[in-house]
Amino acid sequence: MYSSKHAIGIAPKVSVIINNFNYSRFLRVAIESALDQSYKNKEVIVVDDGSMDDSKGIIKSFGNSLIPVFKDNGGQASAINAGFRVAKGEYIFLLDADDYWVPKKIDLCMEQFLADEGCGFVQHNMIEVDEDSKEIGLLKKQRLPSGRLDFNRAFSMNYALAPTSGSGFKREVFERILDVPEDIFRVRADYYLQTMAILNSKLASIDAPLGYYRIHGKNLYSGRLTGDKIKKDMELISSYNIYLKERFGIKARMHENYYFVRGSLYLGRKSKKLFKPLTDFFMHIPALVRGEVSFKTKVFRLFVFIAILVNAEFGLDLFNRIVSYYRGRK
Repeated sequence: MYSSKHAIGIAPKVSVIINNFNYSRFLRVAIESALDQSYKNKEVIVVDDGSMDDSKGIIKSFGNSLIPVFKDNGGQASAINAGFRVAKGEYIFLLDADDYWVPKKIDLCMEQFLADEGCGFVQHNMIEVDEDSKEIGLLKKQRLPSGRLDFNRAFSMNYALAPTSGSGFKREVFERILDVPEDIFRVRADYYLQTMAILNSKLASIDAPLGYYRIHGKNLYSGRLTGDKIKKDMELISSYNIYLKERFGIKARMHENYYFVRGSLYLGRKSKKLFKPLTDFFMHIPALVRGEVSFKTKVFRLFVFIAILVNAEFGLDLFNRIVSYYRGRK
């Protein structure tokens, strides 16, 4: 049931922004999943970011049922910024062109928004599917967080947060944090939007999967841990940290950095060549946290580093035990 703030029987307007670049083989399914939502008071905006396939023709085939935006290629952030400039909704839902939703997704998310005036960000779990839409499994295995979250933990990628297609925002929050910096976030614009939304509002999470996250050869951030993914995440956080300080005067702090340690240990365990992932990790971390890391964190990293040099399997087990103990004390 919608809040009394809105007239009885009139649901607040919702804008769906679909960002697309050369995903013509998936695009129609994404658009149809947005148009087929049971939530009626909505507009669907499709931003084509300079595709060179037949995406344009697919978008035009939907006629007046959607709002098309065609632009030169600029990356995911620029596509989202362009979509928001024409959006009229009080709430904004994002959808990547290679993903798709269940029919009641917006309805269920709006229930969360309207149950709490302080909620500016809603997320939900998703089901991983392959290129042929065959289900693989649940995207997030752990429970998703809700409430007023710690910005530094979000900045450090230490929360279970849904991808772009599992995120929705209140318009006033979006206005406060846009534009997404386009030079930094050609990909992973969701990371910027989510962390800044956490800084500015409460989060409500739905553990049930309300969409399908497609795993295929072109999406780098598919949840599969690789050395390249870890390196790119480190570079992204470093650039983002500089941007936060210059634009907002925010001095972000890394929060125990579980993600990168776990990633390095995982790669070391999976590969007999332990040296490279460890070298990559310890070469990049100082640049990210220079002057911002606590003594406890330095000791923690050194301890784990020594452990994995002795035995990678032992190091991973030790790391998990330390993290479990630390979180259990909070």
